[in-house]
Amino acid sequence: VRGTIFNELDDEKIHKYIDFIDFEERFKVGIGGPIANGKDDADGSLQSFPSKRFKKMECVSLLENTRLRNIDVETKAYKDYIAERKDQNQLTEEDKFMLQLATRVDRTSSKLSIMNFMGNFFDSMHLICPQIYALMTASNSLKQSRKFKQVLEIVLAFGNYLNSSKRGPAYGFKLQSLDTLLDTKSTDKRQSLLHYIVATIRQKFPDILNFDSELYCTDKAAQVSLENIIADVHELEKGMEQVRKEADLRSKGSQIHILRDFLNNTEEKLKKTKVDLKMAQDAFKECVEYFGESSRNADASAFFSLIVRFSRAFK
Repeated sequence: VRGTIFNELDDEKIHKYIDFIDFEERFKVGIGGPIANGKDDADGSLQSFPSKRFKKMECVSLLENTRLRNIDVETKAYKDYIAERKDQNQLTEEDKFMLQLATRVDRTSSKLSIMNFMGNFFDSMHLICPQIYALMTASNSLKQSRKFKQVLEIVLAFGNYLNSSKRGPAYGFKLQSLDTLLDTKSTDKRQSLLHYIVATIRQKFPDILNFDSELYCTDKAAQVSLENIIADVHELEKGMEQVRKEADLRSKGSQIHILRDFLNNTEEKLKKTKVDLKMAQDAFKECVEYFGESSRNADASAFFSLIVRFSRAFK
């Protein structure tokens, strides 16, 4: 627990405020199972939780999939049509357009890719930036919350007593143990452990009932896929590099100012987004490790979904 929140908790002091005799009477026999205290749960990784992945806005194509697959074949057909000196005026308007696109425009694929990137850049940023902000804010507020820390201290005290009928040996617990507080029932099955803990807090520590008021953006962070954000920012970098290369190729021409204006308006924004993403990643890593979890493959959605579930159940 060194370096984690559990190194700062003192569940023994809770015994000065809570009479566990009533608690023991209510939960002593036939309970649904003790709270999963300790740090050695076999299924203790955050990755085991379902992840509400952030759904990216899907691009719209007016071309059917078959046409998207066969456009290379059609390009060859148009080139053959010209090579055979056939009358272009006999083509439909749609075919005339496709012929121009296929035979008269250099680097068609690259240019269309760049046009698509430039057209969607700001929409992509409007999707990515709020997620980065939510992740950073949620991580920092959760780590700094004094009231949530006190709630965990009380949960630890009850969990230790439930498992050992005394000031228990566990220094901490996996955060997913919070999900089990509703499953652990009193002897008469009419009350869960969470009900009892909330009632105790209302009576003895009413100032921390609103602990969620210190938590910001956890609901939004619960919808964030950090993996997707990193991939999306990487794709934006690749697209920006394509634009730079195209601008270098067009040292002159009517379109160069469009490319230069775009670069002037977006390059710094993308750089700032990369810096913000790194800060959000660091904040999330510190937050996860502060609560005694491994940050190696931690899933932001799973982690904050757990906090959101507990907050809602507590209410």
